[in-house]
Amino acid sequence: MLKSLKIFFVASALLNVGSNLSAQYSKELRQIIDTLASNTMAGRKAGDIGAEMASRYIAGYFIRHKIPSVKGTFDTLDYLQPFSVDRFYAVSKVYAILNQDTISIPDAEAFFPPKRKIELLSESSIVIRVQRFRNLLQALDTLASEGSPVIIVLPYRLYSKVAKQFFEVDFLLSPALGFTVVEKKQRALEPLVRLAKTSLNGSGRIVVFISENEICENKINAKAGKTILNPKVKLLITRPIYNESVVTANVVAVLSSNRPENPWLIVGAHYDHLGKSSKGLIYRGADDNASGTAAIMVTAKELAKATEKKSNNLLFVAFSAEEMGLYGSRFFVTSSLMPQNTLAMINLDMVGRPENQKYERNYVYAKYPSSARKVFKKPVKSVTVDSLVVVTKPPLLENLIYRYGSDHASFYSKGVPFLVLFTGLHTDYHKTTDIPDKIAYENLNRIVVWLFTLIRTL
Repeated sequence: MLKSLKIFFVASALLNVGSNLSAQYSKELRQIIDTLASNTMAGRKAGDIGAEMASRYIAGYFIRHKIPSVKGTFDTLDYLQPFSVDRFYAVSKVYAILNQDTISIPDAEAFFPPKRKIELLSESSIVIRVQRFRNLLQALDTLASEGSPVIIVLPYRLYSKVAKQFFEVDFLLSPALGFTVVEKKQRALEPLVRLAKTSLNGSGRIVVFISENEICENKINAKAGKTILNPKVKLLITRPIYNESVVTANVVAVLSSNRPENPWLIVGAHYDHLGKSSKGLIYRGADDNASGTAAIMVTAKELAKATEKKSNNLLFVAFSAEEMGLYGSRFFVTSSLMPQNTLAMINLDMVGRPENQKYERNYVYAKYPSSARKVFKKPVKSVTVDSLVVVTKPPLLENLIYRYGSDHASFYSKGVPFLVLFTGLHTDYHKTTDIPDKIAYENLNRIVVWLFTLIRTL
């Protein structure tokens, strides 16, 4: 009974603090959303200049309000966690020239710098024949970055397997670690990824992959019925593979409890959006997700100002490339910045447009899985702010979409309990009409106060 009274009085004190501070939030939230959804930010598409400007704006906000980077510094670059999403395309044009005949070789791909064509003789190249996937990766891993051109001959089945796993598939890479493949399921292909990146930027050797079938069918073999490439064959290559790379960054700030052994609470929101339409119109993404980004920024500022000791260490992360496939959060959870002792993750995605009339447009959906009940059930139920209705059972459509459709899913895949806050879909979702004037700032203000209070009670 005494313990319950103590919790009540602590929560009441925190609510009073939040309420006293709340008057300034609406104006500040509007300023942040106006900036993130402005013409200058051009839709904040990951990899574009608008997203880069947004990331620096968010870092600048943390700096102004004395919220340090993970390095304990206030340098813009130290807040940024860069990563890239790379996709390779099989577009090589390879021809074999033998006895004045020029033959197109469809099942062949070449790795070399673009904007040039090359000719190479089989007899002056290193020809490697491999029969298994494991042997191929070993061969690639031991290749020096410079040297004579290399022609790798593979059985058709292996050639097809490599092509299927490598081309038109997104790779999440860490440029800071020499294009390390981040996700475990693709890590076996890292030698091929590094070969592609170094060859295409001109710092690696020329490598050509060719199927054994092409050698026999086009009679460019050394002897009839054999899959050995004729040493007199000249390969003419007019186009290499193509690499599409999106380079972007998460923005990370920290509020420490001064006790590193304490658990970590991660509060996140994605700041990227869709860029521009084919007609040049800007997808402003005021609700999706300038609203969530603004909310975590203001919450971080108020928590930094609070004089009471924090029970948990706090990480605030503005994720990039969520719209591409949750890549920012997927990168974060595999990186060295992901704390081992993580209490939970709170994700805010589209918290600015409460359209459900049932709650008189004064609510927030708060969804967590059954595995997170121990962390969130009591605090979510007990924390109240003004007239804000906290709905833990959203409508079916919103429930299905948000269950694993945002950055919290990356943390859930690692076994981290999560709470996702949102106000639901609306007719301006992923349209150029998602603008700042349509945000319900008073409701967003209450959500920030509620979030601030919730974090203090966890």
